[in-house]
Amino acid sequence: MFIQLNKPVRTAICIVALIFLSLLNTDARDNGGAGDNLDYLITLHEKNPEVVGYIVPIAQYYKKREMFNTSIEWLMKAADIQPENTDILFEIGLLLSWTDQHAHAIEYFDRILSMVPDHDDAKLAKARVLSWQDKRSEALSLCDEVISSNPDYIDAYELKARILIWEKKYDEAIEVYTLILTIKPDNKNARMGLADIISFQGNYEEAVLQFKNLLTQYPGDIALMNALGKVLLWQGEYEEGISVLKKSFAFDERRKEAAELLSRAYLWSKRFEEGIEFQTGIIKKEKDNFQAVYNIAVLYEAMEKYEEAIKWYEKARDLKKDDPQVNAKLGLLYSRTRKIDQAISSLQRSLKIRENDVENLINLGRVYSWQLRIKESIALYRRALEIDPLNEDAYIGLGRTYFYDGQWDLAKEQFSKALEINPLNKEAFSQIARLRRLMRPSFTTSYRYAAYRDYARNSGDLSGKTVRHEVWQTLNHNFSSQLLSEFQYRRIHEKSYEYGDRLYSIKANEYSLYVNSKLNKSLQLRGKLIAGDYKADSDFFTLQNSDLISGFIFLDYIKDKWELNAGFIREPLFPIYRGDELWIEHTDSYGTSLRYHQSEYLSLFTSFYYKKDYSDYKRNDYWLGFDYVLPRFTKIKFEYYFRQITNPQDNLHSGTIIYTDNIDKLTFFSSYNLETSSFFDEVTQIIEVFFYYNLKDYLSVNAGLTYGRNLKEDKDETVELNAYVSYRF
Repeated sequence: MFIQLNKPVRTAICIVALIFLSLLNTDARDNGGAGDNLDYLITLHEKNPEVVGYIVPIAQYYKKREMFNTSIEWLMKAADIQPENTDILFEIGLLLSWTDQHAHAIEYFDRILSMVPDHDDAKLAKARVLSWQDKRSEALSLCDEVISSNPDYIDAYELKARILIWEKKYDEAIEVYTLILTIKPDNKNARMGLADIISFQGNYEEAVLQFKNLLTQYPGDIALMNALGKVLLWQGEYEEGISVLKKSFAFDERRKEAAELLSRAYLWSKRFEEGIEFQTGIIKKEKDNFQAVYNIAVLYEAMEKYEEAIKWYEKARDLKKDDPQVNAKLGLLYSRTRKIDQAISSLQRSLKIRENDVENLINLGRVYSWQLRIKESIALYRRALEIDPLNEDAYIGLGRTYFYDGQWDLAKEQFSKALEINPLNKEAFSQIARLRRLMRPSFTTSYRYAAYRDYARNSGDLSGKTVRHEVWQTLNHNFSSQLLSEFQYRRIHEKSYEYGDRLYSIKANEYSLYVNSKLNKSLQLRGKLIAGDYKADSDFFTLQNSDLISGFIFLDYIKDKWELNAGFIREPLFPIYRGDELWIEHTDSYGTSLRYHQSEYLSLFTSFYYKKDYSDYKRNDYWLGFDYVLPRFTKIKFEYYFRQITNPQDNLHSGTIIYTDNIDKLTFFSSYNLETSSFFDEVTQIIEVFFYYNLKDYLSVNAGLTYGRNLKEDKDETVELNAYVSYRF
């Protein structure tokens, strides 16, 4: 009615369009000729590119097959020819809104309204898009405008009522639906809306009765069956809900709502395999069905099969590259599987599409905080809070970021804000409790047992053994996130035997003070001073030099992917035999090490130390190696290093496989190490098992067992047992 052409021309164009639409609809039922008619239409368009009557049927062809973007492209060609054709502009706006191009859709509706200010269809379509953008007050104003100018426009009342439901203004929505029924008493949508409100208010039984009554009047109505199935699912009646939704789906398998509700039903009822089978059936008939592919990914995610879920989300992304939800899901799962670079890429892509998506801002902020990209992480959390000032998850994430950065006071402030919003937030409460504990002293008692057995290389008989017992008493205190200290007392009792005779028994007391100070965000200084008192008892030797000062000091530099440290170490050595005397001596080491984190999976390191012992004996010690975390099995890590020691020369190769896992409050660690030595011609294996269990917030227990053995002729063995109990005041 709004085409700016004379009547005969308009009529001719419409007749041509209707003829071709009729042909296309016939061919849609008969797959044999649809492509031929499309080719014919395109041929006519190429011969007569300015005739809109050839373009519109092509656009409708693609629309019918849900190829909306292609349909939009053809309609835009028609709009270029007839820029004031409001029917074409309106169709473009609708399709843009269906493809989530909301801002662009509103531009087209505004363009129509600038030409025809009282175009009620454009106003209502714009109101619908605004409601999807959560601009509901603007949407309601437009609905009221349409109702004011056209009191019998039922669609305007229905949209207004639906927006009021979304706003949880149920009483106002009931008034609108009641008004619809006074205008049109048999309006099914109004009666469905009233039943919906009953369900939203939690009265599921009454809502089910209402929907069942409506179905007796409108048997086979797909929308009613979907509404009934949905409420049954909310009620927990999964069997009946699935049965109703299957009937709805059987009526029309192309309807997305029934398939989507069935997917939720299988998800909520934890019938994951059945849900995957259902969605796979859809894909067999329609291999590029985005929603079915996406739903399979969701089901695998619920099963915690994250790698399989990632595979299906990636397939969904191939179908809809710029879908924000798919990219957001991939970002989250990549982060869970520690594929940090991929997580960042996906979350950034999602945010480009939905700049103000709070959940994506929070997820990307979390990933940045893991990488210690503190400024970027804080900026994202702040942006999320600008959009949603009451988002407790954003405050929790911001608090964690401040904690990682050592700003404990600011971290506590964010956790407290989360508690103000939700006093029952367990995460905020536990984080505040954690900060309080960190600021309080902790006391740890540790016990270590070690046994070393030496075997004669020729006979293989036990030639000697050394047994060592250690008890540690440690007091820790963090004065702040920048300064922590540790005072420690260690009691050592070591006995050594050779062919059954006791060589010596040493009892030692060591007192040490450890300090770690962060000088700035990149530099930290750490050092330990140890004062030792050593006493020996032996039938063969006398003890000399029973007092010794030892320890270490290091300066660490950490920046982006680099870690550099340099320092000095003095280690106590005992026993040293000199004739009939037993000496406690030391060795000094000076050196530096460098580590580069190439990615979240791979890091490379090297180090050099110059060693000088009590007798002025000098050695160089070189290290070169790498750590690698398996991308698909992030609980498994592989370490390798090559070490070369001079004077005498010894080349060592060491490879270790490490497995780490967390189960509730239990952290489990196990490793297998194989090391070769060229000088001693040895191959040594070391198996280690360790666990940490947090009994209470203030009490934890650690225990570990280490077993080592030389696999060649010399069958020397090592057994170590460690046990720790930590108590925080």
